[in-house]
Amino acid sequence: MMSTTDEVTSSATSHSPSTTPASVSTTSTDNKGLSTTTTGASSSHALSSSSTTINGTAPTSTISYYGPCFSTACANNGTCVSSSNQHVCRCDMDHTGTLCETTINQCISNPCQRQSTCIDRYGYYQCICPSGYSGANCENEINTCLSIPCQNGAICSHSFDFYSCECKEKFTGYNCETEITICLSDPCANGGECFLVGGNRFMPPSAYRCECAPGYKGKLCEEAITSCNDNPCRNGGSCNPTATRFTCACPSGFNGLYCETNIDDCPTLNPCNNGTCNDLVDAFSCNCTSGYTGVNCETEINECDSSPCSTKDSNSACLNLINQFVCVCGPDFSGQLCRTGITVIAQAEDLVKPDGALSSVSAAGDDNNTLAVASTVSDALIFVAASLSVEERTSFSWTLQEMVDWCTYEGKECDMKGHFASFNDPTMGNCYTFNSVNSTRDFKAIQAGENGGLSMMMKVNQSQYASWTDVAGIRMFFHDKRELVYPESVSITVTPGTATSVVIARSETLRMGQPYGNCTNDKAVVSSYYFTGPYMQEGCIRSCCCQDNVQRVCGCMNPNYPVPSGKQACTLDSRKCVQKFDDDHADPDTWNCNCPMPCNQVDYLAGASRTDFRKIPAQCFAEQNATLRNDCIEMFQHNRILIHVYYANIISIRFEEEELYPIMKLLSDTGGNIGLLYGISIVTVIEFAFTVVMVIYYGATNQKL
Repeated sequence: MMSTTDEVTSSATSHSPSTTPASVSTTSTDNKGLSTTTTGASSSHALSSSSTTINGTAPTSTISYYGPCFSTACANNGTCVSSSNQHVCRCDMDHTGTLCETTINQCISNPCQRQSTCIDRYGYYQCICPSGYSGANCENEINTCLSIPCQNGAICSHSFDFYSCECKEKFTGYNCETEITICLSDPCANGGECFLVGGNRFMPPSAYRCECAPGYKGKLCEEAITSCNDNPCRNGGSCNPTATRFTCACPSGFNGLYCETNIDDCPTLNPCNNGTCNDLVDAFSCNCTSGYTGVNCETEINECDSSPCSTKDSNSACLNLINQFVCVCGPDFSGQLCRTGITVIAQAEDLVKPDGALSSVSAAGDDNNTLAVASTVSDALIFVAASLSVEERTSFSWTLQEMVDWCTYEGKECDMKGHFASFNDPTMGNCYTFNSVNSTRDFKAIQAGENGGLSMMMKVNQSQYASWTDVAGIRMFFHDKRELVYPESVSITVTPGTATSVVIARSETLRMGQPYGNCTNDKAVVSSYYFTGPYMQEGCIRSCCCQDNVQRVCGCMNPNYPVPSGKQACTLDSRKCVQKFDDDHADPDTWNCNCPMPCNQVDYLAGASRTDFRKIPAQCFAEQNATLRNDCIEMFQHNRILIHVYYANIISIRFEEEELYPIMKLLSDTGGNIGLLYGISIVTVIEFAFTVVMVIYYGATNQKL
């Protein structure tokens, strides 16, 4: 709003485009003052109003100009801004649209986690968290023990939105706030100790018992022992009666009137050179500090005796330290234990030699085949690997023993050689199939749940991944044992440091072939099929649709898929041609090739849930050597994966095509309809046929009926 009250003879008020409202009212006051008030939505069009006062009398004429925002109303408190002959509505944070007519649903992206309720507010959303969770998006689990509600040294355990206290002896109550006073009156005499009896976590103890000091007996330790009949000698001592009482003959290692005292066998000077002395019965033992052993901890442990550095690197050297060691690796390995092969570095010179696999990299650099970008490296590696034999590619990937720590099915240990089959895929590397067609045992799912499935502890060893890989993990595929897997097959990627449960479901589809549909189980019906195993539509698409067309366009075949004998896989020089073909033919429907669906098809659905390892296994902390202990902890936190694969229920869904209207049903319905319309039955047909036969017979024999 703008106001002018100066006294003038002639006054002209001009408003700049950035401040002038689109609708303006101009009012004139008495003969001494001029007041100009502008109101309305802002606009970028200039507006001027002028008035002239003559002999103290204000004129009544007014000139006004209205911009394009005058005829346009922005809804929901939107602000109209005009430019040239156009307008734009500037909406607030809760509306959108040309005229701000649409209210934004702040909950549309489902920001609230943990199955919480999302409430759409003005310009923001609010999550109503279920019990046990907090945070703007309910992402945090509430630890009800953080406020330390349990008193008197009790242990607090929490679960979602509640907690429980495990009280120490002599305390009770939900928060262990109440002291049990039964023993406070010292009911046990002669130095006896009072102990509470009965009770549980819900009910406090209601009684007590007395444990008497040596030489006393009775419920309250009120009676002195005066004879050997009460077995007063402890720790195996022999009781000898005397005229007035008795005496105890103590075994070696004990003394005292009743042999109640264990003699401290640890002398003042510690006999344990590098440890602590523990008193035993008539003896002592030494608890050695880490790195030492022997009866008196006199021997330093040589951490290099087990050759920890040379499990893979035979050229490594081990330096023995106190409770740890250091590995000095050879030229082909690195890492704390010299287990990480540096073939990417050590063999780089060999790869770029004139006859090496990467000999064309330098020349291809001008053709955008540089290996400087991680994504380009991963794309180019498959073309480099195409020049290698299957044996060479297999040797570059992990073995089953390097990937799997242990494996069980239905709680029974797997046979790593008999129950797994392996193959090498150009894209995915070494793959291992459990329960394949070549397995020594045909596993059947007879029990649902985790106890009836496959469990494995697997290793990733992230330090052995080349630097251009984005993530480290293991990819699991779920398929019929007769079928091969493809990169696009149903799979779950499991990440290190987690326990992952995968629930699977099976379905089977049976299709009808000609003349009812177009399906096949015969690989011979398609022009080309380069995959092993039964016919699959994916294999056909990658064979006759993809490989044959890549061969026609590029003169070689895509190394991502099988290459038949007599054909050549594309090398790095042909990478751009293959990628251009993939970009130009992303939709297989445009390839003009015939790949029918299989008549028999088994599909799997898989869903996964995962959680981080809650604690490090005790085996790591049982390791005395600091280097190996840290390696164990690192391995579980970053390189171990616990996997459970099982059926939620033993139910397989089957979809089967059937004839909608078989020929026999057609004949049956035809006879029924004729009988219904004309009263014809099978008896009528027989009688009619018999009559025709008789007429023909008598006509042929000239006999009279």
